[in-house]
Amino acid sequence: MEYKLSALQRGYLSGRSIHNRLGGAPCHVYIEAGGKSISISRLKDAWKKVLNRHPLLRCKSSEFKFLVDHEKSPNEYVQVFDFSLLEKDEAEAKREKIREEFSGRAMRTEYGQTCGLGVMKLPDEKDILFFDFDLTAGDVYSFQIILSDLVRFYCGELNDEVIMPYFAESQVTENKKQVSENDPNAFFGHEDRFACDAESLFSCKYKSLRFSYPKEFWADISNKISDNISAEDVWYAVSALVIHRICDKESFFMNVPHFRSDLKSVSDNTELYLVRSSHYEKEKFGDYIDRLMQEMKKWQEGDYPDGFEYQMSLQKNAPEGSWIAPFVFSSTKGIMLLTEEFEKTFGGLEYMVSQTPQVWIDMQYFILPQSTEIFWMIPQGLFDENVIAKMSELFRETAEKLGNSDAPADLYV
Repeated sequence: MEYKLSALQRGYLSGRSIHNRLGGAPCHVYIEAGGKSISISRLKDAWKKVLNRHPLLRCKSSEFKFLVDHEKSPNEYVQVFDFSLLEKDEAEAKREKIREEFSGRAMRTEYGQTCGLGVMKLPDEKDILFFDFDLTAGDVYSFQIILSDLVRFYCGELNDEVIMPYFAESQVTENKKQVSENDPNAFFGHEDRFACDAESLFSCKYKSLRFSYPKEFWADISNKISDNISAEDVWYAVSALVIHRICDKESFFMNVPHFRSDLKSVSDNTELYLVRSSHYEKEKFGDYIDRLMQEMKKWQEGDYPDGFEYQMSLQKNAPEGSWIAPFVFSSTKGIMLLTEEFEKTFGGLEYMVSQTPQVWIDMQYFILPQSTEIFWMIPQGLFDENVIAKMSELFRETAEKLGNSDAPADLYV
C-alpha cells in the first residue's frame, strides 16, 4: 500500500537539499520528559505495539510517496543509556551530548527511519524518556498521539487495534479567491529590523525558548473579550503583534499550519494558511484581533487556495532576496502535548526543540495538564541576541498587560 505525500510534506523533503536560505535541515521534533522510574522491558513492549498500531510508522519514503513496509522497522530499537552511577555533572554532560546528537538529526526516511525512542538513566533514580520524530511522516498531532498511545500501552490500557492513517480529501484550489495582490510591503527582506542573514545560512542548529503560563491564562483573556474568541486566537494575535512592533511593518502574511486529523491516527493532513495580519497605529486590541480572526475564518471556510501552493506562486514574483511568511504560528487545538497519564507514569516535559527549513521563528502553542506552554524555535546565528531579548520582552509585556486588564479589548496595542 502507498500513500501520497502532501504538498507540504514534499516541501519538507525538498528543504533538506537546499544549500542556502535556511535549508539543509529536516523538519524534526525532539522531546525529553521524565523524572520517574521506567521499566525498560515494559517500555520496549509498549513501543513495539505503538509501531504495529500505526502503519505510517513502518513506512519509507520513495519518490514523494510513503510505502508501507511490513518488514522489520528500523524504528523498533529502543536505546538505553545508563548514567546512573556517574557524578551528576558528568551525567548531565552525557545528557547534553545525546540531546545535541538526536535533536537535529536527519533521519533516513528512504529506509523507513522516521522516529526514535530512548531512555537516559540519571543519578538519583531519575529516568529521562527521549523521543524524536521526522515530521515528514506525520503532523504535529501525530507525535502527540504516539506519546499518548505509548503510555497507554505501557499501562496495559490499549488493545492491539490497528489505526489506519486518516487522509482528508484533496483540496481543490480552482476558482477560489486569491489571498491578496502581490504586495511587496507584506514581504520580509534585508531592510527589516531583524538584521538577520537568512540568505546564506543552512544546516543550522536550532534553539528553543520556552514561556510557561497558567493553563487558563489565555482562555481568561479570551473570555473577557468575546465568546467568539478562543485562547489560541488571543495567542495568535499577541504573537503577531510582536512581529509588527519589532519590524514596524503594517501588514504581513502569518504562516499558520492547520492540523486536520481524526485525533487517533498517525498521518499528515496539514493545510497551510497565509493569513494577512494588518495592524494600525493607536489601535485597540479588540479591533485588531477581530480583523485578524475574520481573515482566519476565510481560510477555515475554504475561500482561499492551498497556502503552500500560494506561497510558492508569490515567491516567484517577489522582489529578489525577499521572504514570504518566514514566521510560523502553530497551535494544536483539542489535544495535549503530554497527557496527565503520561506525566503521572513517566514524568513531566523537561525539554523540547523542533526545526523547520526556511523558517525564521516557529512560534508554538501547546497545552499540558497544568499549564500552557509557548515555544519559539529559532535557528542559531540568525538573529542578534538583543533582537531575541526584545521580542521576548514585548511578548511577555503584551501578554501581561492583557491578562491584568478587566477589558483587554479596549487596550491600545
